[in-house]
Amino acid sequence: MKKLEISLPRNERDESLVNDIEEATKLFLGELISKRLQNTLKIKIHVRKTTVKKTWGKNCEGVHLADAKGSTPDKEHKIIIHNDADIFETLAHELVHVKQIATKQYQQRWWKSDGQLHTRWEGKELGPKTSIPYRERPWEIEAFEKEKVLVKKWRKRLVNQIYLRELERSQKVA
Repeated sequence: MKKLEISLPRNERDESLVNDIEEATKLFLGELISKRLQNTLKIKIHVRKTTVKKTWGKNCEGVHLADAKGSTPDKEHKIIIHNDADIFETLAHELVHVKQIATKQYQQRWWKSDGQLHTRWEGKELGPKTSIPYRERPWEIEAFEKEKVLVKKWRKRLVNQIYLRELERSQKVA
């Protein structure tokens, strides 16, 4: 990745959590896109107490922000996650959106004719984003499906790390 920035709520700096978010981000992106494409991206991840639900609604656990540039894939991405959410599940979901935009699978642009944000999925124009119910948006369907697979891999990796640490400890004691 060209650049990765992670920030937590004020006065709650937890280096262990920052390291886990960084490792999870690398794992998730490694599953989603090529290393070459990863190296072109700049991603900012913010974990916040109030911003997400206050701005995007009480049911929102995270949001991915990128400029609407049409067929030009945005290289700068911002992910904001509510700190009460399952951080890693939400991170996986939002990183799927990073993949979708970086690979041009999902595109959005403002139309001058109607002043609305229009979307394109896999080359097909879908119309104004607001006209598509959230759970019927193909980019959301894919993100919900892939987040589960990614989080399962992340948890398996954590279990393996814990097992190896315990194995090392038991060998030192013996």
